[in-house]
Amino acid sequence: MEECHKRGVAPFLILPRIWQEHQESAAGKVLKQAQSFAADGVLAGDLGGCLLSLEDDLRVVTDFSVPVFNDAAVNTLLEAGVSRLTLSPELNRKQLQHLTFKGTGLLELIVHGALPLVISEHCVLGAASGGKGKCGALCNRSFFLKDRLGYLFPLVSDESCRMTIYNSRELCLIEHFTEIMETGYDILRLELRPSSAEHVRQVTGIYRRACDAVLEGAWGAGKAKIIWEKLSELSLAGLTRGHYLRGVVC
Repeated sequence: MEECHKRGVAPFLILPRIWQEHQESAAGKVLKQAQSFAADGVLAGDLGGCLLSLEDDLRVVTDFSVPVFNDAAVNTLLEAGVSRLTLSPELNRKQLQHLTFKGTGLLELIVHGALPLVISEHCVLGAASGGKGKCGALCNRSFFLKDRLGYLFPLVSDESCRMTIYNSRELCLIEHFTEIMETGYDILRLELRPSSAEHVRQVTGIYRRACDAVLEGAWGAGKAKIIWEKLSELSLAGLTRGHYLRGVVC
């Protein structure tokens, strides 16, 4: 369980994207604590987490691991009591433009950041070290999987010793910022959990200035290209436009 907050703003609880039935009581205790310190809400990564949070009368925002691809999913979750939904990063520009609820403040769109590809109970680090699942805190160091093309996929372990494989490149939709905002998406998210504090500061500053420039009519392709290059320098892994242009290619 994670807690995100800054001075002067109520904390926002982040539930794990995966948890098992035997952890339900522990999750319930954390949600009770969230009530006690007047949390602004809960970012829930699965339907079970949504249900538990709603039962405790907490404001719920779904994470992108809850599949929200269309109006039917949006309607169903809103009717269940969810306050806001994070859209699937697999949606392309046409699908995003056709969603009925855009521009309502109910939808959250990820425009930048490191996205997980796989979450596994099997710890590659522990297995590779011969520790029978006990890796000796190897996860405190940086490790990667390399594919046949030479791309490096970061491996990150959490407090439950689950291993997450992240994409080899970070999502970046800065080139399409004007289109995204004019379409009606006004809650834009930077997914920077694995990043250092300094990286978060730099990237959020760039996007804050980009938002202001779009609103002031001072944003264009030339400036977007310059900012893309700046963000490329900040990203050791490199950048990708994700599924925004082509969608999921089978």
